[in-house]
Amino acid sequence: MADSEGITKHHALFVTVPFQGHFTPAANFAVKLTTRGFIVTFVTTEAFHNQRAASGAVSVDGHEVFADARSMGMDIRSELVTDGLPLMRKLQFAEPPIDVLISDTFNVWPSTLAKKFGLPYVSFWTEPALVFAMYYYMHLLVENGHLGSPTETRKDTIMYIPGVPSIEPTDLVSFFHSPEASWRVLRNVGKAFEEAKGADFVLCNTVQELEAEVIGALQQERPFYAVGPIVPASGEGGAATSLWPELDCSQWLHSMPPRSVLYISFGSIARKQVLLHPAVGGFLTHCGWNSILESMWCGVPMLCFPVTADQPTNRKLVVEDLRIGIDVGSIGEVTGADVSRRIDSLMGGEVGGALRKEMEGAQKAVKSAVTPTGSSSKNLEQFTADLLKHLSDKKRER
Repeated sequence: MADSEGITKHHALFVTVPFQGHFTPAANFAVKLTTRGFIVTFVTTEAFHNQRAASGAVSVDGHEVFADARSMGMDIRSELVTDGLPLMRKLQFAEPPIDVLISDTFNVWPSTLAKKFGLPYVSFWTEPALVFAMYYYMHLLVENGHLGSPTETRKDTIMYIPGVPSIEPTDLVSFFHSPEASWRVLRNVGKAFEEAKGADFVLCNTVQELEAEVIGALQQERPFYAVGPIVPASGEGGAATSLWPELDCSQWLHSMPPRSVLYISFGSIARKQVLLHPAVGGFLTHCGWNSILESMWCGVPMLCFPVTADQPTNRKLVVEDLRIGIDVGSIGEVTGADVSRRIDSLMGGEVGGALRKEMEGAQKAVKSAVTPTGSSSKNLEQFTADLLKHLSDKKRER
């Protein structure tokens, strides 16, 4: 399909997974694609949509998610499917025809589906590159006895993952800690990453300067682009993605001294306006990646209390690699007195001062990345050019 000026309009089918931490960056990236001339059909499950509707985040018909983008003339469409694979008739009868498949990396079918229909597959990764590498090279963990050993799993430092100088077994994603309790998850993740190894392109919600070594290693494997943090730019009309109604605590914050408030959040809610307030001096977080990106954007050092999934690995990145947070400990292993001491360390004294100094550098990297000349902006432009060339080459082959 061509527009009124004869320019070909490509149509991307974008399939997310039904979790708020994945939905938010996916919806915002879908808007970014439309600003680059793509038509986007954004697909989520009926169950997740109903959860958001019940919370009041969207209306029953779901149009509020992309209302701003549509009001600015962007062609972005919403589709709901039953839990499971999207129906193939969406590919067959769309107008203009779907010619790109973008899918959350955790879906277990996209590469197979893309090959069947002759589409390029773009794998969309919402977590840091470090976590992607641990999944991507999971076979090395198995071969070296750090995962899935029938006898005794190794507990020594892991030093053979490309782009990761060292990582402790306790810093691996939680699904790796007790395989006997999460073998279904591991099986599905393994299948998803076999599919990811067939992707034509991988997009990652991270910043090149923060994870340069591991990104460099992954770029030897696949076309891998760091395009984060995925936040709406001025004039883009960002997606309305919050699952929960926002609570206004601004008046109370205004009454507090600078850096006297510790913000605590263990879920995906709208938090950036709170973190930006000068009264907030620290953030006690579960180490979800969206939370970490927002904390860096706002320049607020973190107290890290990971719970599940990628969060232990994210803690390693925050505490050891970037040095912008303090490790609180793990569930069942930390006392109230321990937490109190670490809060005091974060909110004042030499430790807090050192963290804020490191955080200044991280904040600068994150904000600079999305400026017009920043690394993520350049990577996004490069991805767009590479994808358009790929589509043009495929068209000539037909």
